[in-house]
Amino acid sequence: MDKTKLTVLVFSFNRGQFLRNCIDSIERFAPNANVLIIDDLSDEKDTQVALEELGQRYSIMQPDLDSDQHKLGGLYENMQKAYKSLSDDTLFCCLQDDMQLVREIRPEDLSAMHEYFDRNPNAGFLHHAFMKGHQRSRYEKSSRFDNEQQVYVRESEGKRVGSYFSAVFTARVDRLKSQDWNFVKGEKANNTKASESFDRMGYMRNPIAHWLPCVPSHRHKRKTWAIRLAEKRTGAGYYPFLPLTEQSLNDLVSREAQVLPIAEDFLETTPKAPVEPWIYHPLQDAPRWLYLAHRLESKLPR
Repeated sequence: MDKTKLTVLVFSFNRGQFLRNCIDSIERFAPNANVLIIDDLSDEKDTQVALEELGQRYSIMQPDLDSDQHKLGGLYENMQKAYKSLSDDTLFCCLQDDMQLVREIRPEDLSAMHEYFDRNPNAGFLHHAFMKGHQRSRYEKSSRFDNEQQVYVRESEGKRVGSYFSAVFTARVDRLKSQDWNFVKGEKANNTKASESFDRMGYMRNPIAHWLPCVPSHRHKRKTWAIRLAEKRTGAGYYPFLPLTEQSLNDLVSREAQVLPIAEDFLETTPKAPVEPWIYHPLQDAPRWLYLAHRLESKLPR
């Protein structure tokens, strides 16, 4: 296995501006990575233009139009198809189009990823994003730093999502295939399945990527009045991250392990995101009445 190589899988749907930003960050911070874009049959014009442009440099995979099994939003169907296309000696990293790399992936980062899997034959997944600020207290209560593995582990949350699996992860194909791994539908179901095959998921000590905050709702789901109001209330828009400065990167790498890598403590957006802690869905932490209004309108006939 060539431990200097990384494959990046980017999952895309109808967010052309965000997809371009994600790919730009890979070209800047992981220029030698193999990149595969997995698009969920985007039908929005700007995204189709972006895919046409990017297709001149990278392979683009899309679901089979003739498949009776496919429907929009099939993240794990797409993930399964992409994973099965990779050779057994591949270390791969999953990003979604509303994410970006925030710093260079250095040789020591790749070594740390491989060492995590080499030291622990029961390791299946490694989380490579920062921790979210709105879950700070939960992370503080549940996270333990494993000195031997050099990762954080969430111990006190049973089998809830994020303890064994997350849709954002780094993995080795040979390790997954050794357990006859196949992705199933839903993050919760994959988390439960991973708990039966692997140890708890490690969280990188020094993360490399994160979700952009305040991203508008997408996927052509019915944008209810409640969603539109929530987007206006939270200032939904495009807030890409500034790359970590040399000082910021030094602060991240040199900190004591008990200082968790919370995104808001190390990252900055431009322009400045209007809400902090950052939100990742318009209805996150919204008043209950707004959430209920969304649920009600979603059930009404179109």
